[in-house]
Amino acid sequence: MNSIIESLMTKIGQDNIQLKNHSYEALLKISNYPLTDYAVQIDKVMVDSGTSDQRHLTAKLTLLQDLIVQHKVNDQMYDAGKIADFSIKQLDRDEAEVKALGYIVLLRQHE
Repeated sequence: MNSIIESLMTKIGQDNIQLKNHSYEALLKISNYPLTDYAVQIDKVMVDSGTSDQRHLTAKLTLLQDLIVQHKVNDQMYDAGKIADFSIKQLDRDEAEVKALGYIVLLRQHE
């Protein structure tokens, strides 16, 4: 299952919009199942995959905020410190879109 999640995570940062959208939708749908739940996906989002590509980071941060909202993730469900650390790390980047998403994830976490 981890390889499926990793493959989909790679695809959400691709140029092919159709592939990107299908992969993104698949990740959100499988986040409801125990083996691929939101916590597993949040862990995968926050793993440094070795890419500093803005498209992938933007897609991962967008997925992270959607997982937080969809599953109403709170401190009891997932370590808020890990999410906050990951989001704050993105604020040091040069890309405005990545920085903005870092702030949005922090805000979504505390809604």
